Amino acid sequence: MRVLFVIETGHGHLYPILPVARAAETAGHVVAIAVPAPGADLVRSSGHDAYALSAAGWSDRTDRYKRDQASRPAVERGRAALDRYLTNAVALVPALRDVVRTFRPDVVVRETTALAGWLVGETEGIPTAVFDFAPTSLRLLALTAGDLFDRARRRVGLPPDPQLATLHGVLHIVSGPPAWYPPHTLASHSRLFRPGVLPGDPEPELLRWLERRPAGRSAVYVTMGTVFNTDTQVFRVVLEALQDEHVDVLVTVGPGAAAGALLAPSETVRIEGFVPQAGVLAHVDAVVSHGGYGTVMGALGRGLPVVCLPSAASDVAFNAARLEALGAGVVLDDGHRTVHDVRAAVRLVLQDGSYRAAALRSAQSMRRLPSVAELMELLQRRAGSGARVGP
Repeated sequence: MRVLFVIETGHGHLYPILPVARAAETAGHVVAIAVPAPGADLVRSSGHDAYALSAAGWSDRTDRYKRDQASRPAVERGRAALDRYLTNAVALVPALRDVVRTFRPDVVVRETTALAGWLVGETEGIPTAVFDFAPTSLRLLALTAGDLFDRARRRVGLPPDPQLATLHGVLHIVSGPPAWYPPHTLASHSRLFRPGVLPGDPEPELLRWLERRPAGRSAVYVTMGTVFNTDTQVFRVVLEALQDEHVDVLVTVGPGAAAGALLAPSETVRIEGFVPQAGVLAHVDAVVSHGGYGTVMGALGRGLPVVCLPSAASDVAFNAARLEALGAGVVLDDGHRTVHDVRAAVRLVLQDGSYRAAALRSAQSMRRLPSVAELMELLQRRAGSGARVGP
């Protein structure tokens, strides 16, 4: 089977789907990843072949876009982000169509936001599946953004799909704790799998730093992701909140953030650019995060409670709400992010065992789910049939 994965740019779009791509390769399938040109080097650095998609109408998440998103009420961010993703998808259709005709995939697997895969799969008659890290009720999507989807379809010559019946393709893949997904976000052809874990160990010196703390002293991992991570004020507040606590703090600022603007590193504070998350999470007791899918699933997979400071990314509102619903984290919305608020929240998730217990329940429930290797078997059966998975 030949599998073409289609993603948008960025670590948060590539990393969740990488375990699926690697499972496909391990099973003997031929794999390639199509990505807008600015993300091609990141894909290649992961060891995969990349088809770099170029289009004059494609736009990245510019600083202006990020500021605009941050200034919008949370309820408006999703539609604005979807508008950009659909506009990008239409722009990328010719380039992705060329890739499909060259690579000749048996199935296209796209992530949530890579909507060019949806459009091209339909225009070229290729079965598509979606790895959905931000599942939303199709009925709700049709009601709130049906006009955006309809406009995109018309621009590439596709007929209307008012119920968005084609959006999930032959297989709707979701990955996380079963209790994470309200029933209205799933469909008859949705299938739930255990999140894959990307292997990787911290550098030896960082590993020694993580392992050196005395018994009884906690460690906290702090990350604001790799997109809305340039607001150093958030990092400063978190570090000030934790500087006098009985904890060690590992901060990853990600690409583009100015580490020098933060509090200076010390014996108990370590500031890094980028680290292998799975290897780090094995050595900490809690996570302070922007609420991105990959970070939250990584934490829950290790049974770690989360303090969530939601960023302006469109999917984090859902993640924050589910963390609270599961009892596995504390959410600090805009206006409730003072030094005192952050300190109190971190103390709470470290000292109140109910948060860790809820996170552990999530971890245990995920371990009982089918693996991505089993997903490959299901995907292969669907690739040739073009039919949705039945209930």
